[in-house]
Amino acid sequence: MKITIIGGGNIGSVLGKKWAAAGHEVFFAVRNPSDPKYQELVTIGMVGAIPAMVEQGAIVLLALPGQAVPDFVNEHKDLLTGKVIFDSTNDTKADSFHHYADIKKIIPDVLYVRAFNTLGWENFEQPVIGWQTMDLFYCAPAEAKKDADRLITDTGLQPVYVGGLDQIEVVDNLTRLWFTLVFQQGYNRHTALKLLTE
Repeated sequence: MKITIIGGGNIGSVLGKKWAAAGHEVFFAVRNPSDPKYQELVTIGMVGAIPAMVEQGAIVLLALPGQAVPDFVNEHKDLLTGKVIFDSTNDTKADSFHHYADIKKIIPDVLYVRAFNTLGWENFEQPVIGWQTMDLFYCAPAEAKKDADRLITDTGLQPVYVGGLDQIEVVDNLTRLWFTLVFQQGYNRHTALKLLTE
């Protein structure tokens, strides 16, 4: 797959490294590609200006600050139309952690996946604790499930499909639980939730 990652921070760089190792083509879209802080990303994939990189990927991962999502999508709506958009952002200062409604208004036929937002980036880098593989809970339209399962699996995580986008708040509540455990209850950031069933 050709995957464009918006942002070169911890989440974007770790996922990009995992996907590149799994054989995907990775493109990092950043505002200043010549900034030395992105030098390591060049060893993972192509680093370039946002418009050129967005054009490359059939899948786009939003890995920029959550509050910047609506303006970003509005600015680049023509380039984003027709892409599968994976949203890993969390706008913790807003009423909702996600901006799906805003994105839907801008790109009415958007194919949107809510994933990679429920865990800290350290867990994407090392998705195993002891002998247990971490679960990644996500929601998406049925037509995006196959791509989502593959990309989650390619990071070493176990995908757990929660349902369609009517379950987006259920997924985000798992994010809130992770934040509570780590930032209020003192659990290590290398902490994950696990689904057990018979």
